[in-house]
Amino acid sequence: MFSGCSTSGDAGACVPARAAVINRVDSAPAAGAPAKPGRKIKVNPLRCKSESCDGLLAFEETDEGFLMGNMILLADEVEGRRFFPCPKCRGRNLVDEVEHGGRTRVRVFGFEPDE
Repeated sequence: MFSGCSTSGDAGACVPARAAVINRVDSAPAAGAPAKPGRKIKVNPLRCKSESCDGLLAFEETDEGFLMGNMILLADEVEGRRFFPCPKCRGRNLVDEVEHGGRTRVRVFGFEPDE
């Protein structure tokens, strides 16, 4: 028969299984708990860099103009140029990698209209 003990306590002592579960739940941060203080990054949807288009692309960029994550891997490449095609105007939003704050970051640096 099941004894109801869990050895998750100190030094392998028998702790009732229900108490072990409650302890794990209580030690987790609450859903409404305030975030830890620190630097907050503002994120905006990436928009087409064409002045006449302003279409939305499926990426996010910081206020500093860097894309979130390593998005260079998702960029299309033609003749050595990497870009994100705009779904609205079909133009190319050119991307490259730059060093910023000791990290390699990805940014959109230009636009080429559809040919």
